[in-house]
Amino acid sequence: MPTAYCYLRASLNEADADVAKLQQAMTEHVQRVLLPLGYALGSVYLDAADTAFVEFRERPQGRELNLRLQRGDHVVISGLEFIRNRHDLRATAHAWSDRGITFEILAVPALTTLGGNSGAILKVIDFVAEVSNAWLKDRCRRGQRTRKQRGKLANGSCAPGYRLAGRRGHRRKEVDPKERAVMATIVELRDNGASWRTLYFSLLKDRIKRRDGREWSETAIRRAYCVEKRLRQQEGRATPAASDASANPPPPTL
Repeated sequence: MPTAYCYLRASLNEADADVAKLQQAMTEHVQRVLLPLGYALGSVYLDAADTAFVEFRERPQGRELNLRLQRGDHVVISGLEFIRNRHDLRATAHAWSDRGITFEILAVPALTTLGGNSGAILKVIDFVAEVSNAWLKDRCRRGQRTRKQRGKLANGSCAPGYRLAGRRGHRRKEVDPKERAVMATIVELRDNGASWRTLYFSLLKDRIKRRDGREWSETAIRRAYCVEKRLRQQEGRATPAASDASANPPPPTL
């Protein structure tokens, strides 16, 4: 016999009495609607409010419920707060559909996969997830464009050769003379035939580190080289094309 389970996540602003009322409402719904359809009354699973940013299948009670579910079972959910985000909702809905498990959300009466509505509901969930994702991407792009127009950083980092200046929330990037000097040395040695490996050991030997205190990796050296070449072109100081030959240059001195 298929079983109907109940799940809810407590909210920070809900008292114990409010949670008890939600549990009672879900239990009554199962007894009134699902028991006549041949379902057995299962347990009520309750996760704490501090699991709001944890994926459903990683929450203590959510994980236990997900492992117990069998084909043909049904899950009654109190509201949309049970899920972390639209991606979690879509992943959970598809996983349950593949396993033959149905669900419904009482706060949204039309959101149920019971009674042959599974395919249509999954399409709606996919559509909402894609639209929401596109909206968030567009919002981020517009926010970054606005910050750049106002002379602010679009994110919390800056390219090699620059550093952050100003108070928090109004930081701007400015040239870091010390790191630009290291980058200039990298370009000079590389263009004179030094290999990336040689540059790495030269900087390591002289204990020359990056702005954040980390060592210069080969990847960081390559990036610094490309950034410095591009900056020189932008500044009208283009350098000759680099050679691929390998050499052993003297260590950089700043």
